[in-house]
Amino acid sequence: MWKTILLPIVIAALLTGCVQSVQPLYTEVDLIFDKELLGTWTWARGHATREPVGPLDLSTPVEIPIIHRHWWTRDKKANLLLGKDFFEFREQSPGHNFRISPEKVIRLKSELYFRIFGDFLEWFFYFLIVEDFPDQGYTLHFSEKTKAGKHIRIWVDNRSYGILRKYLRQNSPNLVAEVLEFNLDFTVEKSGEKTYALAFPSTTFELHLMRLGESLFVDIYPTHDEEEAARKHTFLRIERDGESLHTWFLDRKWLKGKTESGEANLEHESEDGTIILTASTHELRAFFLKYAEDEEAFSDPLEWRRQKVE
Repeated sequence: MWKTILLPIVIAALLTGCVQSVQPLYTEVDLIFDKELLGTWTWARGHATREPVGPLDLSTPVEIPIIHRHWWTRDKKANLLLGKDFFEFREQSPGHNFRISPEKVIRLKSELYFRIFGDFLEWFFYFLIVEDFPDQGYTLHFSEKTKAGKHIRIWVDNRSYGILRKYLRQNSPNLVAEVLEFNLDFTVEKSGEKTYALAFPSTTFELHLMRLGESLFVDIYPTHDEEEAARKHTFLRIERDGESLHTWFLDRKWLKGKTESGEANLEHESEDGTIILTASTHELRAFFLKYAEDEEAFSDPLEWRRQKVE
């Protein structure tokens, strides 16, 4: 059984969980339409897993590099040797090396299940923007005790994980997998004369584009909530450069500091750590126009790249 948790669900939570607004940032006369936003966009860091095309050729065993995690702070370089009728683990300490049948690999679980704690949205956003965050971790469980124990914890790069996943699908019929997939693709389509539909695999939003001063902003509004009163607007600053798109969230901590000091007199409420703006559209536009070019007012950018149409 292969159970996958898609991160677009988390992205949807992130989009509606930083700074929200009761009122939109636009009026109908403010809207503009740019056909260059249309298409499917992929997070530029490329963590969406891609398996090799077609069955793996195991006439020669496939070797992939991993990091073996003995404890939280103790890592060792190792390799997995993937054969047609064997699964082999090798590291510098020969006392832990073992070879078993691939049928005895019975469980694969994302290490991130054990690493989610504290303020999840802040942690996840940190994960999105920090360039040197380690590749994803997994725990592999076996039906019998090996020299390394009944399970091993590993870090593996995205390309190697695609190979490992393909191998396990082909050769481990008893496998139960619970994995977190980094599929961060989204699609922008035209939905009206000056409106867009923003779609992740699991949820959709209305998207409106406008210009404030020299900056472009989008207003994102969920369409998946049944009760309209529960829906809130989220604002992002964007820049498009050819086939690349950069997006910035309004920084929640910066906004909190400005409002608490009285420097920014913007009506708002706080709800479970989320700032809910209650100011009018006119007041919102004046605020964003004032701070549109202030880098401290926004998060570090996320970069997206348009998928090529084949």
